[in-house]
Amino acid sequence: MTWLDISKEIERIKERGLYRKMRPYDSSQGPRVFSNGSSIINLSSNNYLGIAGSVELAEVAGNAIRDWGVGTSGSRLIGGTTRMHFDLEEEIASFKGEEASLAFNCGYMANVSTIPSLSGKEMTIYSDSLNHASIIDGCRLSKARVEIFKHGDLDELEKSIERYGNGMIVTDGVFSMTGEVAKLRKLRKIADDYNLLLYMDDAHGTGILGKSGRGTADYFNVKVDINMGTLSKAVGVQGGFVASSKERIDFLANTARGFIYSTAFPAAWAAAAIRGLELCKEEKRRKMLFHNVEYMREGLESLDLGQNMNGIPTPIIPVVLGGNNRVVKVSELMFKRGVFCHPIRYPTVPPNKEMLRITLMATHKEEDLDFALGALKEAIKEVGL
Repeated sequence: MTWLDISKEIERIKERGLYRKMRPYDSSQGPRVFSNGSSIINLSSNNYLGIAGSVELAEVAGNAIRDWGVGTSGSRLIGGTTRMHFDLEEEIASFKGEEASLAFNCGYMANVSTIPSLSGKEMTIYSDSLNHASIIDGCRLSKARVEIFKHGDLDELEKSIERYGNGMIVTDGVFSMTGEVAKLRKLRKIADDYNLLLYMDDAHGTGILGKSGRGTADYFNVKVDINMGTLSKAVGVQGGFVASSKERIDFLANTARGFIYSTAFPAAWAAAAIRGLELCKEEKRRKMLFHNVEYMREGLESLDLGQNMNGIPTPIIPVVLGGNNRVVKVSELMFKRGVFCHPIRYPTVPPNKEMLRITLMATHKEEDLDFALGALKEAIKEVGL
């Protein structure tokens, strides 16, 4: 039997500039975090509304722990469901304007469980090439044919549909690396024209876009058939969900393997997420967030990086530098100057599209953003870009 030589594989990863390591924080998520005793400006968090580390959510979760305990000790179908789980799913459905919802332990689990459950071997899944890894893996786990169309190329999508027919279009609502929003109105029309389902992963749109932060579908005033999202980004807690018709949700509760065979997440998560969804509806936080988005875009344009910073209505701002070693070096130099901005490399993005992925929060201050822009400018100059 031949065993994988892990040592050699790690060396190959390092040689290609793809080696990854974790940086531990010594504080809760916020616009600034502590790491090794130093205060660092945090530009690498999906905590868009700045509520993940709030005292308010901590108090709600703490009260729920006292009432419900720390763990659930069972899957949702075998003793792990509390009334708090039902309350959360009712709140999600109302928030998303759907009949019902089903909560999962994380967004990844929601996608890899739901997509295979809703797609049979006689179907075709049409997936955007920039869809999140959890969508890709969900497609791989399904028995359906999978056809990948070039990012945003709806002509290619239609040609593929005309060839293969029956199935489901799957797209991110907000693409997690580029910050772009899907062409949802056009995708809805295509789905209707060919009698297809439209599945949207709205992990990065939930709490951010639309009236009261209800997400990308609301932003475009479009109805999707399966509205997936997470509770771990703008909502500030942990977990994933799928919102849809009562019939589809009932079907998923009986077929989605990641739901059926996982221990239920704690009631404290559910309680905190309910409050997080309520906070998402408060307009002032989104106003603060998008003020910071505009402020940072203007600052980046002043650095003359040769990139268009306009036209993307989300707090995800890619700064494409190209080259694994180059983007890692810039990130490391920024960190030494007190700014954490993570380098994004293949396979998360295509080769030569390596980037710094800047993500902003409502709670960032202008002086912090000015400092971060200065650190980026100095790092780029030192690398010779």
